Amino acid sequence: MIKCIVCKSKNPDYAEYCLKCGVKIIKAWTPSERIEFYRSCLQKITSEGGEGNFVVFTIPGDLFIQFAGEVNNPTVVLDIPYQNIPPGKAYVLERVIYAETGKTPYRGEMSYQAEMNVEQAAQITETLFRQLYNLPENYPLTSVELVLE
Repeated sequence: MIKCIVCKSKNPDYAEYCLKCGVKIIKAWTPSERIEFYRSCLQKITSEGGEGNFVVFTIPGDLFIQFAGEVNNPTVVLDIPYQNIPPGKAYVLERVIYAETGKTPYRGEMSYQAEMNVEQAAQITETLFRQLYNLPENYPLTSVELVLE
């Protein structure tokens, strides 16, 4: 059985789409489809809810990339805790963010942070999961937490 990360319903292993909500099952997603999914979640935190919106994308091993946003503000803030960065890989994070945004991420007390637009954030999420964590092209997401306050 495959659990849908959107509606949490269980689907047969052969399913390509969730039988309850119709979302494409992530194990079958291509990188461009994942980027589109990231983009849609990120757009929600900038167009719905209030000031305390956030989304967390999690992969196996409980590693995650999270963004904060607020309604009517096209900018999101990437936040990756230091403990989620593999030893010796901080340069990958910095390089990916700089290449996409032209800015160096801020080193906060507990995490790296960077402001960017939704398009940049969607692409950076895919690139970081692949390059920072050395994931294969068909990597799975284990959960997505989308909170609109």
